Amino acid sequence: MKRIYISVLTLSILVAMTTVSCKKFLEVTPKHAIPDETAVVDKKTAEQALRGLYRSVGSYAQSYANLSILAGGDATYNNVGDPHLIISHDFRADNSNIGSAWASIYKAINQANLIIHKVPSLSDPLLTEPVKNQLLGEALFFRALAYFDLVRIWGGVPLKLTPTENLNEPIGLQRSTAQQTYAQITSDLNQANSLLNATGINRIRASKNAVLALRSRIYLYEKNWEQAELSASALINNVDYQLIRPFTAWFKG
Repeated sequence: MKRIYISVLTLSILVAMTTVSCKKFLEVTPKHAIPDETAVVDKKTAEQALRGLYRSVGSYAQSYANLSILAGGDATYNNVGDPHLIISHDFRADNSNIGSAWASIYKAINQANLIIHKVPSLSDPLLTEPVKNQLLGEALFFRALAYFDLVRIWGGVPLKLTPTENLNEPIGLQRSTAQQTYAQITSDLNQANSLLNATGINRIRASKNAVLALRSRIYLYEKNWEQAELSASALINNVDYQLIRPFTAWFKG
């Protein structure tokens, strides 16, 4: 009987702990994710969304760079698995390195789409027209950069220009041609150019000059030599950039 009592008591305690744990777990508010309807509602949240976009671009840069680095023959720490397949130029859809880069870039695109879609209709008095233009211009710049990174590896890609706010939403996008993809990139950069100032809010933010630099590079990929030269010359002749000496000063603010 004593053994039965102990078993029943132990079982009761475990059930109680499980019930309490589940209840507490279900009541926890996610700290790193918020509903789309409250993601961009005023100046503060719009600026937070843009900072999130910057983080996403920085995050995908590593996985994306690995594709060209490994394909170019750079060494990896072993000779098996997904990295080795890229070194061997054996590109497959189920390669985790390729899938990671693809998904990360489209995540950044979706964040840019959300800003582009939400900001124009916001009525926060603190969100003045110049601030709106800056936010939109930077989001358009990074959407152009993201699609440029995609087209350089995959050629034409599906062009998603509206935010995905419901994971159950059917997408069904057809793959665009490389020419159509470049046309969208150029359109985004033209809009960004009309919205941004010549210099950014600070040295790490997108600006009209950054648009000129990216546009020049894109024209090179399109073999549009004349326009590439015009964009590069406009940047070189109209700014006063200088090398930082010593270089370590860059990291000191």
